[in-house]
Amino acid sequence: MSTDQVRWKMNSLHKKYKECCDNNNKSGRGVINFKWYNQMDEIFGKDKDAIAAHTVSSNIILPEVNRTRHKENIHVPTSPVAGTSQVLQINKNKECTSQTQRHGTGTNLAKKKLNIEKQWLQFLENKEVRDAARDKRHEQSQERATEDFNKKKEIALKKLKDKENRHSEIMEIEKTKCNLLKKLLQQSNVKNNSEFDE
Repeated sequence: MSTDQVRWKMNSLHKKYKECCDNNNKSGRGVINFKWYNQMDEIFGKDKDAIAAHTVSSNIILPEVNRTRHKENIHVPTSPVAGTSQVLQINKNKECTSQTQRHGTGTNLAKKKLNIEKQWLQFLENKEVRDAARDKRHEQSQERATEDFNKKKEIALKKLKDKENRHSEIMEIEKTKCNLLKKLLQQSNVKNNSEFDE
């Protein structure tokens, strides 16, 4: 294999490893593994970078946590009742021996959970703000719609009233026309009758 082929193979394995890690970190998705996942996880680990775990100056930056337990011989009296000072001394020795790093708020998982909870709270606060803004916009649009409806109704009523007024005026004009025609007819009838009589 040439160096380019090795580099391409490593790049494709690294890409596949990242895809698997991203998929496995997302909730609700099934776990994806591939043939070389464990070997790639050993190489890249949590940081996903091939970097040595310790450097020359790492002791200065990160103090080493004392994980070794102190083994001390605890002298227990053979008498049936032990004194309270001896019990306190035993408890102090037990506290000294258990200085290992415990799971809890200091772990990466707890930090991730805290970050997720903070993001969730931020999302909920933003959601309340968005909901309030949406409700306000909805109320404003309802008010505008009712105002538009009232204006349109007012305009329609005004037009209807104008039509009724015009209709009544036209009817009055037609009535006067009819009356005038009637009078003309009556006059012409009277004239005709008078002419026939002569």
